[in-house]
Amino acid sequence: MQEAGSRQRVSWSRRLIQLAMVLIVTTIVGVTAIVCVFLFGQDLRVDHTPRGTFIDVRALGEYQANVRRLRVTDVESGQVLWELQASREFFPLWLVKLQPGENPARPDDLNGADVLLPTGSTFRLEEGRRYRVDLWSYKEGMPRHVGEDFMLPKRLGA
Repeated sequence: MQEAGSRQRVSWSRRLIQLAMVLIVTTIVGVTAIVCVFLFGQDLRVDHTPRGTFIDVRALGEYQANVRRLRVTDVESGQVLWELQASREFFPLWLVKLQPGENPARPDDLNGADVLLPTGSTFRLEEGRRYRVDLWSYKEGMPRHVGEDFMLPKRLGA
């Protein structure tokens, strides 16, 4: 009888150790996944919403990006239409609204950036044309570059 009780204690001890190991490994894998998403996740999206088209550079959907440079290029011609560069090390940026037609070269809420292109006060985008946005930023102190192609959707009734 005593031998059976001893075996049960060993069995429960093994199960507790196995459960603890599973919990530890699961925690390590989960934390590693979160860190990888945060450090290596894409910081650039072009969103088309009912309110318009937006270049979204927010980290985790709400925090500013520390931008070194932002460029919009016409994919077909290769012409750079709009380019911003940090006046110092970087400038803060969250969202940039784009629209068909004229767009301001210096949006109202933009601080700490120099407009390299265009030389005038606006740049023009057309519906149905393919563009590329490139973002050079710092994330956790590391320089990064990401890019995404996009097209301004045609307006309904146009």
